Amino acid sequence: RRTEVWTSTLQMIKDAPLIGRGFGTYFLYYPEYRLPTEKDGVYYAHNDPLQFWVELGILGPVLFYAFAVAAAVRTFRSLKNLAPNNPDRLAIVSLFAALAAMVAHAHISFSHYNISILMVVGLMLAIWFVLTGKALAEEQKIVGLPESMPRNMNKALLALPFLMTGWLYVSI
Repeated sequence: RRTEVWTSTLQMIKDAPLIGRGFGTYFLYYPEYRLPTEKDGVYYAHNDPLQFWVELGILGPVLFYAFAVAAAVRTFRSLKNLAPNNPDRLAIVSLFAALAAMVAHAHISFSHYNISILMVVGLMLAIWFVLTGKALAEEQKIVGLPESMPRNMNKALLALPFLMTGWLYVSI
């Protein structure tokens, strides 16, 4: 049951509240705190903010909630700038609702530790960010690699994220 896991997790937080135990180490420390009545044994806290706190210290959940509040503020500010019949309103609200649902679900699951969920959420977040930026009339800046760099170096730098992502899947 989750309440047993959360009780153990709160004890873990109590022992290292400020700096945490280290990213990705929850499962290493959990057996030491596991309640005798908890029969399953888990690798995640089934509550992302609590797990962030265990692993990253107090700044983990603070940053999690700060980002959620900042996203809500940006969403409402962008909606104020759009006419009621603007089709971007529906897209912004739909994307924000999906992202808010994911944040809510993170309190009973481990959504932020599932790469397939994070990939979809990243795409939704990127589209939401572009649409809200357009609604807020933010100046768009072109970002590129320096022209003074050799062309092959630019290609290698652009390929690097894809190569690193591929490296993650090599073990599979």
